[in-house]
Amino acid sequence: MMEINNIFNFDKSKIEQNTEKFLDLFTNDKFRIEQIISRGNCPSQEMMIQNWNEIVFLLKGSAIIEIAGKNYELNEGDNLLIEANTPHRVISTDNTDKNNSITIWLAVHYD
Repeated sequence: MMEINNIFNFDKSKIEQNTEKFLDLFTNDKFRIEQIISRGNCPSQEMMIQNWNEIVFLLKGSAIIEIAGKNYELNEGDNLLIEANTPHRVISTDNTDKNNSITIWLAVHYD
């Protein structure tokens, strides 16, 4: 039976301030779709390098991502391709309201 899920419907109280929650929405042998919820400012301390391509869609909030030494500012509705083996990290996420700021991402990972 088909199930309808809403990526904007979640319990914010289960996500600690300045942390992120990752949830796989769909996975098969070709690609993976992941929901990422950032509560408050969630910078990455280390650069990430992945063996797969990743398209990130910023659905709510804002963020700054560093990719291969260049910063990109993302706002609601923006998307960005991060090619495989490219160093990247999150510099900051929306923290305009210290108690309620939420950034919602959708990430598609594929070869």
